Amino acid sequence: MDLYLWFETQTKLFPEAVYLDLIHARPVGSKRVQRFVLPEKDPVGIVSQALTLMQKNARQQMGGQQVYALALVNPDDNETVSEFRVTSGDQDVGAAHDSELPNAEGIIKQVLRFNSNLHREARMGFSTTQRALVDENERLRDRCGQLEERHMQVMVLQEELLSTRHERELMAVQAMRAEGRKDKALSHVATLAPVVARRMLGVGQDPAAVDPLIAQLGGSLTDAQIQSLMSILSPTQQAAAYELFIKQRAQQKNDAAAPEPEAAAS
Repeated sequence: MDLYLWFETQTKLFPEAVYLDLIHARPVGSKRVQRFVLPEKDPVGIVSQALTLMQKNARQQMGGQQVYALALVNPDDNETVSEFRVTSGDQDVGAAHDSELPNAEGIIKQVLRFNSNLHREARMGFSTTQRALVDENERLRDRCGQLEERHMQVMVLQEELLSTRHERELMAVQAMRAEGRKDKALSHVATLAPVVARRMLGVGQDPAAVDPLIAQLGGSLTDAQIQSLMSILSPTQQAAAYELFIKQRAQQKNDAAAPEPEAAAS
């Protein structure tokens, strides 16, 4: 059994024991080295002081391993209620490690010591593994936090890139519409330019050049029918049609302004 575990269990089991004696155990003439008074708070610290004093006393002996006993003492009758034996000092070459007698009690003590050593080694291994797992968990937690932050940055950047792409697409659509309006305006200008030029130069102003059937057809068409007809003609055909309608309208005005034949004869 581990010394500290023994001390914790025995102080709870015997709360009336208020003294801890450090005894140098010998086959003949055992001697108490020092008596410690257990404090009410943190009594485990007394064990560390006792171990330090034990090692110091063992160095003062003639050499070899020395056996010491830590005993809890009841102050009422000054009797030992529990005892724990430990060895201290350097072991002589060829000396046996176990100091118990070769009887049933000694064998039981050896088995208990062996089990205590196994328990101590297993607890140390468990503590080391637990500490390594805790460190690895902290490292993975920090790594997850970094990856989450980087993921959020990537998401923000993706949203910004999508917004930029949508803005560019809208700008491209607006530019295409503007170009379409320009092309349409140029088409209308190219259609009307020959007619306007001829009107300004006075070319083709003779109303008599319009065929009577064509003049009759142009006079019977409304403005909405003329617009519908222009929408299916090519630019060159539209220019010719505009010129034809202009001549037809001019001929109508001349016919309306000319005097009737009967009035001229009288």
